[in-house]
Amino acid sequence: MRKNCFLIVVAIFVTLLFTLPCFAQEAEEAAETSIYYTVQEGDTLWGLSQKFSDSPFEWPDLWKNNENIANPHWIYPGQKIRLYYKKDYIPKPKAKISPVELGESQAEEAPPVYFRYTSINKAGFIKKKPAESCGAIFKVDNFSKTISIGDTVYIRYKEGCKLEKGSFYTLFEYLEPTRSTSVNKEIGYQHYMKGVLKISSLKKDFATGIIIKAYRGINLEDRLMPYVEKSPQIEEVPSVSNMSGVVTIPEEHNMYFGENAIAFIDKGSKDGIKAGQYYSIYTLEKGKLEKGQRRAKELMPVDFAKLIVLFTEEDTATVLVIKSLKGVFPGTKFRTPIEEEE
Repeated sequence: MRKNCFLIVVAIFVTLLFTLPCFAQEAEEAAETSIYYTVQEGDTLWGLSQKFSDSPFEWPDLWKNNENIANPHWIYPGQKIRLYYKKDYIPKPKAKISPVELGESQAEEAPPVYFRYTSINKAGFIKKKPAESCGAIFKVDNFSKTISIGDTVYIRYKEGCKLEKGSFYTLFEYLEPTRSTSVNKEIGYQHYMKGVLKISSLKKDFATGIIIKAYRGINLEDRLMPYVEKSPQIEEVPSVSNMSGVVTIPEEHNMYFGENAIAFIDKGSKDGIKAGQYYSIYTLEKGKLEKGQRRAKELMPVDFAKLIVLFTEEDTATVLVIKSLKGVFPGTKFRTPIEEEE
């Protein structure tokens, strides 16, 4: 009996002696070929695929290799995502080819530069005509006066607007038409983003949904539009030469605003404005050249803030103030940065 037990122990020891190195090698391989990334606010599979594999179109593979992600349209801050070297989720160094080998015209171009703004889906826009609404909230399934994440809401939807169970919609509010201080005329309706809901059921006359995200206070009669996720990665592109326009209003309608504020300008895609362009906000300094002069004379424009275009409509654009030495106010002018004009 003791002899048999001894032989069994020896057999187990020999097996472990040969198999443990294999396990160690597999563990080492896994450590070398993948890493874990912690999701930040504003991240999307599309954006992470762009960031780690240089192509947003690789996101289906990223989803496939992370079984903990139930819905590819929704990932949450703090969630762990595994990125694989072997699947090219982490960029590999590319061999550099000199201009001598390819000729000047075929030399590699400089890689694009990106600006990252994780709260881009919270930013609204201004359109001449209000965007089509798919319906509005008419009841909330709780006893609170406020509507927040996790609440079930009842939706009155428009005839002809087809809602789908499981689909996502942005909640928004139309604000009063915005006027341009430069020409004193209406430039469009501001669309104020409130949050996101997911359709949970469809009835004959109404639908129900669950609040997934709340950017601001959500109220009864807030409207729905199809949710379209914007990438937080914005490729920087050259500004339009000799551009000049006006910062009409900040998104929150403050009298003064500064860095990290969302605002709107009175130029859009028809003027050549594109996402990723930078412009300078400036003031015209005035002064009296001579003592006793009645009126001050315009001296020169002085840049004191900078903005980047997030996205555009035909006649307007949504911008982010990224640098400001002093407060910006509605009606302040912007222009092409001096270095780009030269």
